[in-house]
Amino acid sequence: MSRYRFRWEQLPSSLTRRLARGLQLDGEPASALRKAYGTRPGDDFVRDAWPLLRDEWLAKDGPARRSVVTLLRERKLGGTDLPVGNRQEQLRYLSSCRNSATLRQVVLDELHAHGSQADSDVRTEPADPEVVPTRATDRDSAATDATDEETIVRPGGRVIRSEPPEFDLDKRLAIAWIQLGGRLTSALTGLLPDEALIIELPSAYDENELTGSAPYLQFVSYGDGGVHGEVSGNHVLDQRHRLSDEQGRALLELGWAAPDPSPADLDGNEGLNFAIDVQPSELADLAGMSIAAIRDVFGVPHPSFLVAAGNDEVPGRAAESLGLSRPARDEASVVEDEPLAIEPADRDHLIELVDAALVPVVGGLPGHDDDGDIPIRSGSAIVFVRVAQDGPYVELFSPVLVEVEGSPLALERISQLNRWVRFVSFGWDSGTVHASMHLYCHPFVPEHLRHAVGVLTSVADRLDDELRLGLGGRPFFGEDEPSGTDETPAEDESNDGELPEALLTILQLDTEGEGERAISAEEVANICGRNRADILRYIRIAELQVIEWRSSAEEALSEGDSEEWSACVHEGKAWQSTVDLLRSALRLVARG
Repeated sequence: MSRYRFRWEQLPSSLTRRLARGLQLDGEPASALRKAYGTRPGDDFVRDAWPLLRDEWLAKDGPARRSVVTLLRERKLGGTDLPVGNRQEQLRYLSSCRNSATLRQVVLDELHAHGSQADSDVRTEPADPEVVPTRATDRDSAATDATDEETIVRPGGRVIRSEPPEFDLDKRLAIAWIQLGGRLTSALTGLLPDEALIIELPSAYDENELTGSAPYLQFVSYGDGGVHGEVSGNHVLDQRHRLSDEQGRALLELGWAAPDPSPADLDGNEGLNFAIDVQPSELADLAGMSIAAIRDVFGVPHPSFLVAAGNDEVPGRAAESLGLSRPARDEASVVEDEPLAIEPADRDHLIELVDAALVPVVGGLPGHDDDGDIPIRSGSAIVFVRVAQDGPYVELFSPVLVEVEGSPLALERISQLNRWVRFVSFGWDSGTVHASMHLYCHPFVPEHLRHAVGVLTSVADRLDDELRLGLGGRPFFGEDEPSGTDETPAEDESNDGELPEALLTILQLDTEGEGERAISAEEVANICGRNRADILRYIRIAELQVIEWRSSAEEALSEGDSEEWSACVHEGKAWQSTVDLLRSALRLVARG
């Protein structure tokens, strides 16, 4: 995964220009800001520039403004009794907030995330003078600053919109963890004496199935501002969540001390977990260690899979301040007096309508990530809901599988999904198979959005295991088992070009009669030794043959050779028939 760090050049040029001018700095804006406040701005920058940041950045960046407002209100800053339902009310609330250390930390975290981009992608000059992509984060200011165009402009003035809209999963995840790290630092700093903060990690198993605990982190504050932190160890974890030796070593390398229970401790639950005690000056380091444990050791893909609680497992002030999104409810709550359809006045109004429509789904106002998207978790799926920049559209995306090789077979399977599944589009990008939906919101119908979220989460949750049978990779979240089976192939996978003996046998017997097949799925399963790994391998071989024969048919058609085209089509259908037969056999084996 790419590394992300703050660069002044990644902020909108209009913002750096106004900041430099307002702070009376001479020279090129980004360079002048770097010289005055360092490569990565700190508390002193926000202290000097808060009015400028409020009026020149947050006033025009809806997602960042809503995030800052939410965090400041959770920390009881400013006029918390003021309404914050729209842009003007949010700015009025921000004006009521004192330029305090807490405010500066919240704004600084948001600014750091706003100015972060992958090292490998950063360049201060466009690589192609004829194609100049400008940053999506400037788009909210387009209406108020006509000199800063937010799109991709090609010669001749034609505006090109990428399809599908950008979905940089690596960047999205990196920024989400950066933001959570900042919020966790603030939450730990604000813990009261003896106040607890518990972060529960996701489990693929129902709570009633567990004889031990699901993974968690917990923190408790001492009276002097120090904090004791713990990561669940094998003494308390359920057998299915036990840490491997490699995971244990990783926690030790991060700085966590190994569990050290004594016989007396086993009854008191003391010394059973990895632990550390830190001073107030080390709370940022503790937050970093915690994020690394959650993300890198336990493999949690996104903060939205986490649940925070306080004393007695009730969400408290510190837990709420983490801003974790709520998981989707099994059933949306009943909505009373909701209009059937509303005409959005502008993009900000549509964002407010989307937020309100999702309240019954997540049980409260949904949280937004750095890009303004709303992450919603349901089961093993996560859906990002986004209001489009260039029209009254709502876009929904869900990563289904990751680490998928973009082979012809994978692309063919995805193409099949696009033919078979209604209303949902599937695509492959940089190793990620994703599902998406688009809603036209002129007018906006709240129930349509809730239905779309339900459809996409259901499709993603249902298809991740099924797709792995043919595509490999691993689910975005869930048990990372070998694709489809824990068995090993019974036959040696040689690359001599010959088909496996069992597959040749099936091909010889799979001759079509007038009515029924000459061989049944049960017989195919027995020929394959009822070995799922072998059946999966034969399916992949047969699907590759289908692709090859279809390609040959297209070449023959383009050359006008109708006889060759007919022969290729016939072979392709025969191999597809074998694929279907093998899949039927696989279902028999899987069902036992």
